Amino acid sequence: MENNQSVPIQPSLLEQVENGEIEAPDFPFYYCNEEESWVVSTEKCMLGGCDMELIRCKNEAEAYEKVLALSQGGNYRRARKACRACFDEYNDRLEFVESY
Repeated sequence: MENNQSVPIQPSLLEQVENGEIEAPDFPFYYCNEEESWVVSTEKCMLGGCDMELIRCKNEAEAYEKVLALSQGGNYRRARKACRACFDEYNDRLEFVESY
């Protein structure tokens, strides 16, 4: 006899934050394909708002715990420098404008 009972799927922590079910932290956390892990961004690019200074985490729960600790500790996400990609794009545009 087959078991036709469905198992409820627990939404991810990120989905619960997005749905307003649990506390939304002041720092973004997400799975980063480039890093192949969950990350927390503690800084953002002052030119394009890109995520910078990533803290790698073992899993989603660890990332959420980290952002809560940072948020509750009075920390804030800084924007004091530009990432390499935005800085290069800015310089390219500046050189183009100066060439006229």
